[in-house]
Amino acid sequence: MTDEQREEAQNAFMNRHADIVIATNAFGMGIDRADVRFVAHFEIPGSVEAYYQEAGRAGRDGEEAYCELLFNHADLRTQEFFIEGVNPGIPLIVELYELLRKHCSAETHDVMWSLEEMAERLKCRNAMQVGAALSVLIRNGAISRHDVPGQRVKLTRVTDPSVSGLKIPLDEDALREKEVRDREKLKAMTEFAYSSGCRQQWILNYFGEEDGVPCGRCDQCLALGVEEGQSLGEEETLVVRQALSGIARASVRLADGSWQGRWGRTKIIQMLKGAKTQELLRTSLVRLSTYGILSRWSEDDIRQLFRAMQMAGLTRMSGEADRPLITLSPKGNEVMMGRKKASLVWPFARRGKISVSMEQARVRSTGNLAALGEFDEDLFLKLKELRNELAREAGIPAYAVFHNSTLEGLARLKPTTRRGAMNVHGIGEQKAARYLDDFLEVIAEHCGV
Repeated sequence: MTDEQREEAQNAFMNRHADIVIATNAFGMGIDRADVRFVAHFEIPGSVEAYYQEAGRAGRDGEEAYCELLFNHADLRTQEFFIEGVNPGIPLIVELYELLRKHCSAETHDVMWSLEEMAERLKCRNAMQVGAALSVLIRNGAISRHDVPGQRVKLTRVTDPSVSGLKIPLDEDALREKEVRDREKLKAMTEFAYSSGCRQQWILNYFGEEDGVPCGRCDQCLALGVEEGQSLGEEETLVVRQALSGIARASVRLADGSWQGRWGRTKIIQMLKGAKTQELLRTSLVRLSTYGILSRWSEDDIRQLFRAMQMAGLTRMSGEADRPLITLSPKGNEVMMGRKKASLVWPFARRGKISVSMEQARVRSTGNLAALGEFDEDLFLKLKELRNELAREAGIPAYAVFHNSTLEGLARLKPTTRRGAMNVHGIGEQKAARYLDDFLEVIAEHCGV
């Protein structure tokens, strides 16, 4: 788009003559339109910081708003291209300087080339690298860049052509550190996309707010039936502390009170389960007091619990990339000792007690809906119609009332009481109070109760 077209589109959106705008992530910087109801990211941003700022453009008036991030691992290549573009190596920076030094005019030391022309002369496929290299040279005083009236191409002036490129005091360590930092930020953003806990809690933890509570609104909380601010019950907290205790006993306590890992996650999970594999039996893990302490849980369930504890910042990984070791974080140590509450998203459908039958727990944690009973399609369609009607009246997406999987669970279990319905994945206390009675009425009428 031309500058005029971009300005026209932006003004139409800002003046509320247009309801939707499709733009790059730079759009909206400093723009204060408070009633944005929906922000969609078509590709993953390069950092959590960028995502938080961009998603935060929705709902600035305090009313409810929605954010959607479409993620495909292949999209990371776009961000990697940007990272390469803003992190030129020392050889390219020196080569660009020597090119400018060689071709600048003898009188004014000027060169009138576009970034694309410089990239072509350097045989550089990523023109962004040229722009970044120019910025480095400007910071080091080797060149300056100037606007030319009536021209879109900037003028580049070499400060002192007698100075060799090898004499420019480029800080190689700082440049390398910046690239590592950029890649770490993209890695964190990828972890956010793949995370299995509360999205908001994950972001707060990323920014150092370790005591954030589940939001009850993100896709993960809705899928697990977690309500806003919902904390773990006594028995759930006990399970978390038992798991942390097992990790601690498999670690080494250092003089400063911190923990150092000795074993990988899989071995510790097997130890807590009480596995009897020959490989595990040959280790010292079977002699720990926590061996088999979570024997009533499956290894897959314990693994999900470990992911939730990691997302909540209770554990940390160390060691080599090909052999990561797990141990407690300072926060995890406080939770294990009972000095701090465990604030994490319980990675299974909410249940009143952990002591419910393991078969029922299995249904809720794995989503094995078939175990709830035979599917009643007619009842499912009635429940879906009610769900959609409630959503329209409230002006919210249908899934914000109940997901289809929750409706399927109700159509299989056919509960007629609140207590019975709470065994279905995706129904928490607050949603039960808000919506459940209407659904129970439809079920009762359908079943002739």
